[in-house]
Amino acid sequence: MTRYHISDIIDENTTLGHLQMAATKLLISLPQDLALRFRSAIPHKQRSKVIQSLIEAEVKRREDLLYQAALAVEKDEALHEEMQLWDATVGDGIHDSR
Repeated sequence: MTRYHISDIIDENTTLGHLQMAATKLLISLPQDLALRFRSAIPHKQRSKVIQSLIEAEVKRREDLLYQAALAVEKDEALHEEMQLWDATVGDGIHDSR
């Protein structure tokens, strides 16, 4: 399975103030019966838009879950205390040899 990153679908000239999306064609696999139902139910010229809206909703849902997990980690006092203990090892001779 190929994984795509945001850099694969956003034009390299994109700026935060003016988001210009570059279109990318993707090859996906569906069970044959679902593909037939999809083709029967969704007109040809609307298929990409339908898939796009479904993917956008799922990506947003997953991003929201990750954000909530990050907030929970930030609020975890026990984890912060443990990380402070690990800070004592900074400079113990382990360094980047580049």
